[in-house]
Amino acid sequence: MTTPFFSVIIPTYNRANFLAKALSSVLAQDFQDFEVIVVDDGSTDATKDYINTITDNRLIYIYQPHQGVSFARNRGVKKASGEFICFLDSDDWFKKEKLKVICDYIKKYPQIKIFHTEEIWYRNGSRFNPKLYHKKPDGDVFTNAVRLCSISISTAAIKRELFETIGRFDESLPACEDYDFWLRATVKYPVKLIPKYLTLKEGGIATSFPNNS
Repeated sequence: MTTPFFSVIIPTYNRANFLAKALSSVLAQDFQDFEVIVVDDGSTDATKDYINTITDNRLIYIYQPHQGVSFARNRGVKKASGEFICFLDSDDWFKKEKLKVICDYIKKYPQIKIFHTEEIWYRNGSRFNPKLYHKKPDGDVFTNAVRLCSISISTAAIKRELFETIGRFDESLPACEDYDFWLRATVKYPVKLIPKYLTLKEGGIATSFPNNS
Protein backbone atom coordinates (compact mmCIF):
# COMPACT_ATOMS: atom_id res chain seq x y z
CA MET A 1 0.00 0.00 0.00
CA THR A 2 1.31 3.44 -0.92
CA THR A 3 1.90 5.78 2.01
CA PRO A 4 -0.01 9.07 1.62
CA PHE A 5 1.81 12.38 1.87
CA PHE A 6 -0.76 13.86 4.28
CA SER A 7 -2.96 12.44 6.99
CA VAL A 8 -5.79 14.83 7.86
CA ILE A 9 -7.30 14.11 11.28
CA ILE A 10 -10.80 15.34 12.11
CA PRO A 11 -11.94 14.73 15.71
CA THR A 12 -15.69 15.12 16.16
CA TYR A 13 -18.42 14.74 18.75
CA ASN A 14 -22.11 15.36 17.97
CA ARG A 15 -21.33 17.74 15.11
CA ALA A 16 -22.84 15.93 12.13
CA ASN A 17 -24.16 19.21 10.71
CA PHE A 18 -20.67 20.80 10.73
CA LEU A 19 -18.70 17.66 9.89
CA ALA A 20 -20.13 17.46 6.37
CA LYS A 21 -18.62 20.83 5.47
CA ALA A 22 -15.25 20.05 7.07
CA LEU A 23 -14.89 16.62 5.49
CA SER A 24 -16.09 17.81 2.08
CA SER A 25 -13.42 20.53 2.13
CA VAL A 26 -10.75 17.85 2.52
CA LEU A 27 -12.10 15.44 -0.08
CA ALA A 28 -12.31 18.31 -2.60
CA GLN A 29 -8.63 19.27 -2.29
CA ASP A 30 -6.63 20.03 -5.43
CA PHE A 31 -3.82 17.87 -3.99
CA GLN A 32 -5.13 14.34 -3.70
CA ASP A 33 -2.33 12.37 -2.01
CA PHE A 34 -3.86 12.11 1.45
CA GLU A 35 -5.89 10.02 3.83
CA VAL A 36 -8.52 11.60 6.07
CA ILE A 37 -9.19 10.10 9.48
CA VAL A 38 -12.45 10.98 11.22
CA VAL A 39 -12.29 10.08 14.90
CA ASP A 40 -15.83 9.98 16.27
CA ASP A 41 -15.58 10.51 20.01
CA GLY A 42 -18.79 8.73 20.94
CA SER A 43 -21.32 10.81 18.97
CA THR A 44 -24.99 10.09 19.56
CA ASP A 45 -26.27 12.21 16.65
CA ALA A 46 -26.31 11.36 12.92
CA THR A 47 -22.51 11.37 12.51
CA LYS A 48 -22.23 7.66 11.73
CA ASP A 49 -25.17 7.83 9.31
CA TYR A 50 -23.46 10.66 7.44
CA ILE A 51 -20.14 8.82 7.30
CA ASN A 52 -21.90 5.78 5.85
CA THR A 53 -22.90 7.88 2.82
CA ILE A 54 -19.22 8.49 1.91
CA THR A 55 -17.61 5.90 -0.37
CA ASP A 56 -14.19 7.54 -0.81
CA ASN A 57 -11.53 4.93 0.01
CA ARG A 58 -9.23 7.59 1.48
CA LEU A 59 -11.63 8.00 4.40
CA ILE A 60 -10.87 6.14 7.62
CA TYR A 61 -13.60 6.25 10.26
CA ILE A 62 -12.84 5.43 13.89
CA TYR A 63 -15.49 5.30 16.61
CA GLN A 64 -14.50 5.39 20.26
CA PRO A 65 -16.31 5.92 23.57
CA HIS A 66 -16.56 9.60 24.54
CA GLN A 67 -13.25 10.62 26.12
CA GLY A 68 -12.46 14.13 24.88
CA VAL A 69 -10.60 15.84 22.08
CA SER A 70 -7.07 14.94 23.21
CA PHE A 71 -7.93 11.24 23.14
CA ALA A 72 -9.55 11.67 19.72
CA ARG A 73 -6.60 13.51 18.19
CA ASN A 74 -4.14 11.03 19.66
CA ARG A 75 -6.15 8.11 18.30
CA GLY A 76 -5.90 9.72 14.86
CA VAL A 77 -2.14 10.27 15.20
CA LYS A 78 -1.64 6.60 16.13
CA LYS A 79 -3.58 5.53 13.05
CA ALA A 80 -2.00 8.04 10.64
CA SER A 81 0.47 6.86 8.02
CA GLY A 82 1.12 10.14 6.18
CA GLU A 83 4.47 11.90 6.17
CA PHE A 84 2.79 15.07 7.48
CA ILE A 85 -0.24 15.31 9.74
CA CYS A 86 -2.84 18.05 9.46
CA PHE A 87 -5.62 18.57 11.98
CA LEU A 88 -9.05 19.96 11.22
CA ASP A 89 -11.63 20.69 13.90
CA SER A 90 -15.05 19.64 12.68
CA ASP A 91 -16.43 23.21 12.64
CA ASP A 92 -13.53 24.49 10.49
CA TRP A 93 -12.75 23.89 6.84
CA PHE A 94 -9.96 24.14 4.26
CA LYS A 95 -9.70 26.09 1.03
CA LYS A 96 -9.36 23.63 -1.83
CA GLU A 97 -5.74 24.58 -2.55
CA LYS A 98 -4.52 24.21 1.04
CA LEU A 99 -2.74 20.85 0.85
CA LYS A 100 -1.16 21.71 -2.51
CA VAL A 101 0.26 24.97 -1.15
CA ILE A 102 1.55 23.28 2.02
CA CYS A 103 3.19 20.56 -0.06
CA ASP A 104 4.96 23.21 -2.15
CA TYR A 105 6.28 24.87 1.04
CA ILE A 106 7.42 21.53 2.47
CA LYS A 107 9.47 20.92 -0.68
CA LYS A 108 10.88 24.44 -0.47
CA TYR A 109 11.77 24.16 3.23
CA PRO A 110 12.60 20.47 3.76
CA GLN A 111 14.31 21.15 7.10
CA ILE A 112 11.08 22.47 8.68
CA LYS A 113 8.82 20.08 10.60
CA ILE A 114 5.98 22.47 11.54
CA PHE A 115 4.03 24.65 9.11
CA HIS A 116 0.93 26.74 9.66
CA THR A 117 -1.23 29.04 7.55
CA GLU A 118 -3.15 32.23 7.96
CA GLU A 119 -6.84 31.78 8.72
CA ILE A 120 -10.11 33.59 8.15
CA TRP A 121 -12.52 33.85 11.07
CA TYR A 122 -16.28 33.97 10.83
CA ARG A 123 -18.83 34.64 13.53
CA ASN A 124 -22.53 34.06 12.95
CA GLY A 125 -21.81 33.78 9.23
CA SER A 126 -19.96 37.11 8.96
CA ARG A 127 -16.20 37.56 8.61
CA PHE A 128 -14.44 39.37 11.42
CA ASN A 129 -10.83 40.39 11.93
CA PRO A 130 -8.64 39.01 14.72
CA LYS A 131 -6.84 41.40 17.06
CA LEU A 132 -3.26 42.49 16.46
CA TYR A 133 -1.96 40.15 19.17
CA HIS A 134 -3.32 37.21 17.16
CA LYS A 135 -0.74 37.88 14.42
CA LYS A 136 0.69 34.55 13.26
CA PRO A 137 4.32 33.92 14.27
CA ASP A 138 7.16 32.64 12.10
CA GLY A 139 10.55 31.14 12.90
CA ASP A 140 11.55 30.69 16.54
CA VAL A 141 8.09 31.21 18.02
CA PHE A 142 8.45 29.79 21.54
CA THR A 143 8.23 33.25 23.15
CA ASN A 144 4.97 33.86 21.28
CA ALA A 145 3.70 30.43 22.28
CA VAL A 146 4.31 31.21 25.96
CA ARG A 147 2.22 34.39 25.81
CA LEU A 148 -0.75 32.81 24.07
CA CYS A 149 -1.69 29.83 21.92
CA SER A 150 -0.46 31.46 18.72
CA ILE A 151 -0.82 28.47 16.38
CA SER A 152 -4.33 27.33 15.56
CA ILE A 153 -4.50 23.55 15.38
CA SER A 154 -6.62 23.59 12.20
CA THR A 155 -3.94 25.61 10.38
CA ALA A 156 -1.04 23.30 11.15
CA ALA A 157 0.87 20.62 9.24
CA ILE A 158 3.29 18.62 11.39
CA LYS A 159 5.85 16.04 10.35
CA ARG A 160 4.68 12.76 11.81
CA GLU A 161 8.06 11.87 13.31
CA LEU A 162 7.84 14.95 15.56
CA PHE A 163 5.24 13.19 17.71
CA GLU A 164 7.82 10.50 18.49
CA THR A 165 10.13 13.21 19.85
CA ILE A 166 7.79 15.44 21.87
CA GLY A 167 4.83 13.14 22.47
CA ARG A 168 1.18 13.58 21.64
CA PHE A 169 -1.59 15.66 23.26
CA ASP A 170 -1.76 15.45 27.05
CA GLU A 171 -4.92 13.47 27.80
CA SER A 172 -4.86 14.49 31.47
CA LEU A 173 -5.50 18.17 30.74
CA PRO A 174 -9.14 19.33 31.02
CA ALA A 175 -8.39 22.32 28.73
CA CYS A 176 -5.59 24.04 26.78
CA GLU A 177 -4.19 20.77 25.43
CA ASP A 178 -3.13 22.52 22.21
CA TYR A 179 -1.33 25.28 24.18
CA ASP A 180 0.64 22.61 26.05
CA PHE A 181 1.46 20.80 22.81
CA TRP A 182 2.75 23.94 21.08
CA LEU A 183 4.94 24.81 24.04
CA ARG A 184 6.62 21.40 23.85
CA ALA A 185 6.93 21.61 20.06
CA THR A 186 8.16 25.17 19.60
CA VAL A 187 10.80 24.99 22.33
CA LYS A 188 12.55 22.42 20.11
CA TYR A 189 11.53 23.26 16.54
CA PRO A 190 11.13 26.39 14.40
CA VAL A 191 7.84 27.05 12.65
CA LYS A 192 7.22 28.20 9.07
CA LEU A 193 4.27 30.48 8.48
CA ILE A 194 2.65 30.12 5.07
CA PRO A 195 1.34 33.67 4.48
CA LYS A 196 -1.83 32.57 2.73
CA TYR A 197 -5.39 32.39 4.06
CA LEU A 198 -6.06 28.68 3.60
CA THR A 199 -7.98 27.77 6.77
CA LEU A 200 -11.43 29.02 7.71
CA LYS A 201 -12.95 28.98 11.19
CA GLU A 202 -16.44 29.52 12.50
CA GLY A 203 -15.93 31.29 15.84
CA GLY A 204 -18.57 31.51 18.52
CA ILE A 205 -19.90 27.94 18.15
CA ALA A 206 -20.49 26.21 21.43
CA THR A 207 -18.13 23.24 21.46
CA SER A 208 -19.32 19.72 22.06
CA PHE A 209 -15.95 18.58 23.37
CA PRO A 210 -15.58 19.14 27.11
CA ASN A 211 -11.92 20.06 26.72
CA ASN A 212 -11.73 21.44 23.19
CA SER A 213 -10.00 24.79 22.80
